[in-house]
Formats: sequence, C-alpha cells, structure tokens
Amino acid sequence: MSTKLNIVSSAVWVKRGVAKAKPEKVKLPIEEIRQLIDNAGINETSDDEHMASDSEQTPEAQQGKKGLRGSMTNLAEATGDKDDEYKMEDYDKEESKDDREGLRGIACYANNSDDPYMTNVVDSDNESDAGDLEIKENDNLVAALKCEEDESALVCYLYNHDEKDWYVHHHYDLPSPALHVERILFDPGTDNRKGNLVAVGSIEGDITIWDLDILDLAESVVTLGTPKSERNKKGKKKAKKPQSKGHEQAVLSLAWNELMPHVLASGGADSQLLLWDLERAEMSTALGRFKGMAQTLAWHPTEKAILLTGSMDGTVTVVDCATMNGVLTGAWRFGNNSEINKVKWDTFNSTCAYIACEDGYIRYVDTRALTKPIYSVKAYDGHAVESLSLNYMVKDLFVTVGENTLSVWKNEPTGCTLAHSEELDLGTLHTVEFCPDVPSVVIVGGELNGLIKPIDISLFSGVRAVFQ
Repeated sequence: MSTKLNIVSSAVWVKRGVAKAKPEKVKLPIEEIRQLIDNAGINETSDDEHMASDSEQTPEAQQGKKGLRGSMTNLAEATGDKDDEYKMEDYDKEESKDDREGLRGIACYANNSDDPYMTNVVDSDNESDAGDLEIKENDNLVAALKCEEDESALVCYLYNHDEKDWYVHHHYDLPSPALHVERILFDPGTDNRKGNLVAVGSIEGDITIWDLDILDLAESVVTLGTPKSERNKKGKKKAKKPQSKGHEQAVLSLAWNELMPHVLASGGADSQLLLWDLERAEMSTALGRFKGMAQTLAWHPTEKAILLTGSMDGTVTVVDCATMNGVLTGAWRFGNNSEINKVKWDTFNSTCAYIACEDGYIRYVDTRALTKPIYSVKAYDGHAVESLSLNYMVKDLFVTVGENTLSVWKNEPTGCTLAHSEELDLGTLHTVEFCPDVPSVVIVGGELNGLIKPIDISLFSGVRAVFQ
C-alpha cells in the first residue's frame, strides 16, 4: 500500500505593495488556453515584417523579439560588453530557432492591460468574491509549494496582520511535485521592470516562472530548461556531446539576485550550479559540477557576484560568479553527516553567514576565517535543522525548525541563545520564513493540519524577555 505525500516543502512571502490591488484573470476555457500556448504565438510584428524571414530581418526588427514577459532577446546593455560579468554577450550573438519567445499566446503581452484575453477580476460584476480577491495595502501574500495526495500546487495565501486574515487567495496546479519556490521582483516586460513573479524548481529538472498577479493560469508564463518527461520522449536523438541547457535532475535550490535582477541561480541533484538570464529566459552560465548537490543558495546582500552554496556532502562554498566557471573563494567542510539544509548571509554583518545542518547543529561562519566556524550550537538532539530564517529588521534574531519544533534564537558573539522553543501541530516542519513587513511573524510549513500557518513569536514570553 503506497503512502500519500502531504507536505509544504517551501514558502516565500510577498512584500506589501508588490502585488496588484486588483489581480487579473484569464477568461478563456482551459482547453483554448492550452491550445494558444502549445500552438502558434501571437505575432506582434508588422505586416511588412511578416514578409521577411529571420535571416532577412533588420537589427531593428530583430530587437522586437520577445523573451521573458516581453523583454528583448538581443538586448543592448547600456553598460557595454566589458561590464558583462556573466558572459551574456556570447548569447547575444546566437540565433534562436524559436525567436526565444519566453511567453507565447495569451502571455506574450508586455502589458497585461493590452491583452484582449485578460480582464480585471475585481471590476467584474459577476464575481461575488471580488472583495476577497482584492489585495489591500496592508496585505501580504505567501506563495507555498503544496503537495497533497497525488496533486501538486503553487498556493497563494493572503495574510493581513491587522485584521488577522489568513486564507487561500488563489492557486496554480503544477504538473509535477516541486521542491523550492523563490520570489522574483523583476519583470522585464513592464514599464518599470518590476514584477510579482516566483520561480518554482521541479523534480523534473525544469524551472517554471509564475505571475502571481494573474489568476487561473493553466501554464507558467515561461519554463527554463526542459522537464525530464520531455527529454525522455521517444524519437528524439541525443547529441554526442550535448551542451547543457538546464538541469538533468531535480532542481533543489533557487536564488534570485536582487542586485542583478535579471540573474537567477539554481542548484540541482545533478550537481550542476547554473545561472539563468531572465531577460532572455535562458541559461547563461554553467558554473560546473560540484562534488555535492547544492540544495541551498544565497546571494551576498552587497557583493552582486558572490554566491553562498550548501551541499548534501556537508560542504559550504563561497563562489565568485564574475567569471565563466566560477571561482571558489572559500569553503568549509563539516562532513558527510552534516548535510547543509540552509545557508543565510547575516545582513547585519555581511562577512558572516548562518548554516543549518542535518546533524542538528547551527553553525555561524566568517568568510575571513575559513579554518573553523565562529561557533557550532546543537539545536536539536537526533533531528536535523531543516530550515532557518533571519529577521529583516531585528538584529541577531533568527528562527529555526527541526522535527515538529519552532525555535527562536538570539545570535551572540560566541554562540546563540535559545529564547523560545515551541512544538507545533503541523507534523515534521520543512520551511520557515520571517515576514518582511511584520518582524514578529513567521510562516511555517509542515506535513499535518493544513500544512502551513503564520505564527506571531511576540506572543511568546521568552522572546519578549530577550528582545524587548
């Protein structure tokens, strides 16, 4: 008898003011939507341009091709080639067989208001639940990867701290289970280049990008890489020496670069560490294969090319991504029993980082001292530190989850002090994240009783005693 999987594997907050107050909705039947996506895309070129083949197009016409959310595929960077740290100029020289249209059909419009297939949900008189769908100025969204029974979904919850609201706002069905979700506040198809997107890393090896401002999407707005089910289709010949264009196995980790918004990093079970160009909706750089599977990533808060990685073999590395292959500038090895579950830069002391380990330890390291951690503290006996989150506003405040327990900690110069520990009713816990707008609230995801919920840690007397 098979055991059904029920789990929230990953969740992220959407900061207030990012989501549209009035989400938009696709009104076409699912069958027609799929047909539009799978078949011909809507051509936005002029009648004169229809007469020319790709090889005959002028540079001006070629610049009209679309990438992710309507971005230019042959983008001329104002900074010049010498500042292209991720070798993007190499890809500007390549011709694309499919015009690199990251969005096709209903999703190819740079501005959603121009799309004839889109309508404003909350302005519709036919929607009785328009009030529940409208997003207020003091609302947060939480995007969570949820697997129940045999169904996988990206579920968006609405949270209002003042009114104590918490409910499912909308969701998207996923074709396969996913392990990691990452927020992306970048959309090259909008006038201000800001967006409300998330990236989802699939066990099939592909990365799907979803626009949280559009309801009822049957497909992601774009897919990075090729899912395993597509790669294994019969009749497709394999090249003798294929050039990697994505992960060959499950995507374990994702990290969006806030300092270089067009860059997304991903780590896979195939031991590959890849950089993706969101302008062009394609892989830009393969940083090589690492000894262990990189299942957690974090970009440095002030150094735009520095990436922190944590692997299943107990290794933490600092990678300088300014070169094509990536240069290891530092590494710690804690042993095979110390699988790295989470790495986080200390935003209040950016030379240091927190590490959550499978052996139950929290480790705090300084990149200027690679011999050993500043401290190692046993957080859970017999259980892993599954995840860790650092508070955005309160210095030295961080939380961890292990087994069914949420723990609140204060970072100290020679260790960390436990402020509070609380057993929850969510079963084994897998993810925890601080709210970016309410410093006392965390979201916790597990395996039982609704699988996910917000918790206000200021209600714990131990936390108040330590931080007030």
